[in-house]
Amino acid sequence: MNIEMKLKDESGIALITALLILVLITVLGSAGIMTSTTDVKISDNFQEHMSMFYTADGGWQVGTEYINTISTGIISTPTNPNGTIGNNSYTYSISASLPGQSMPGYGSEWKKIYYTIVSTGSGSSTAASTITVRVSKPTKSGY
Repeated sequence: MNIEMKLKDESGIALITALLILVLITVLGSAGIMTSTTDVKISDNFQEHMSMFYTADGGWQVGTEYINTISTGIISTPTNPNGTIGNNSYTYSISASLPGQSMPGYGSEWKKIYYTIVSTGSGSSTAASTITVRVSKPTKSGY
C-alpha cells in the first residue's frame, strides 16, 4: 500500500505546472519586447531616411530657383550650393546640356536647355539621400 500512496500523491504537480506556465509567459514576454524594440528601430530608420529625402528634395528645389535666375543659359557655380532645413543640410550641383534643342513654334532663337540637378540631404547620423532631377528651361539664343 505504501507504493500506491506514493503514486497517487500529486502534491508537487501544481508547482511544476505553475513553473512551466511562468516560463512560457516569460518567453512570450521576452519575444514581445524584442519584436517591439526591433519595430521601434525600423521606424526610427524610416523616419530618418524620409527626413534626409525631404531635405534633398528641398535642395533640388533651391537649385531650380537658381536656374530661374539664369538668363543666358550659361551656368556659373552657385555662390552657396549648400543650405539647411531644420537640423539637416543639403548640397546640390547643377550641370547643363548645351547648346540646347530648338523649340518648335517659338522661333529659331529659342532653345530648350536641360539642366541636371543632383541634391544630397544629410543629417546628424551617417544617413543620406540623393535625388537627381532633370529640368528644362527655354532660353533665347545668343549665349
